[in-house]
Amino acid sequence: MIQRSNKTTINDVAHLAGVSKKTVSRVINRSPKVGDKTREKVEQVILKLNYTPDPQARGLASKKSFLLGLVYDNPNSAYVSDIQQGVLDQCRAEGYELVVHPCDHRNINLAAELNRFTERLKLDGAVLLPPLSENAQLANIFTNASCQYVRIASVQLDKPAHLVQTYDRLGVNQIADHLVDLGHRQIGFIHGPKDSLSAMERYEGFKNALAAHNIKLSKKHVAWGAYTFESGAACAAQLLSNDDSRPTAIFASNDEMALGAMVAAATLNIGV
Repeated sequence: MIQRSNKTTINDVAHLAGVSKKTVSRVINRSPKVGDKTREKVEQVILKLNYTPDPQARGLASKKSFLLGLVYDNPNSAYVSDIQQGVLDQCRAEGYELVVHPCDHRNINLAAELNRFTERLKLDGAVLLPPLSENAQLANIFTNASCQYVRIASVQLDKPAHLVQTYDRLGVNQIADHLVDLGHRQIGFIHGPKDSLSAMERYEGFKNALAAHNIKLSKKHVAWGAYTFESGAACAAQLLSNDDSRPTAIFASNDEMALGAMVAAATLNIGV
């Protein structure tokens, strides 16, 4: 009979499963050296005892920190929250912890800041969100620190193993086609930040899709935003201020600016 303290140990799991402590460690660290039947038996005991591995001991044994970093500078809180939840779900499944690191992509000391962040925590991996993911220098920081990384981007900036690519052009093509199918010809466009590759991808994709319908996206129908609610409202007010060239539809390059545009329209008593 096992004499357990308040906290179950790896020795308890090994004793009840009838295996060595090293085998339990291999199961926890998902080593391919453990057979399926042994793995299943150990996992059942872990569930039965509600055993949680000590992250420090686990790190020492495997020479890993079991820490992932989420590095971002994005004004769209809903986007960041969705990405964070997705990463967290996978972290829980794999036994990792997530460290969130917001920063300013315009900071001239950003490279040094991220280098300290990576080295201090001994990160095993990092996820970079746009616009940070568009900076090759930042990706090199993780490479030099032997830290795996993934860049989320709208263009093919890296090898497939280091990239999750979003197909922004395809998305805006479909939106443009839909607006044209609804009968719109005077269409406004709220652009994202000038230094953002995703913003340019969405603009080029939308403009080209309209051109395929023989519709030109007029410069007077383009306003420059910043991926923020406030800029979306200001841009929409600008586009809707001229009765002679007022667009009948507006495309905003992200959800935050779209919400701002809807508020601006409501302020002008324009139904959406």
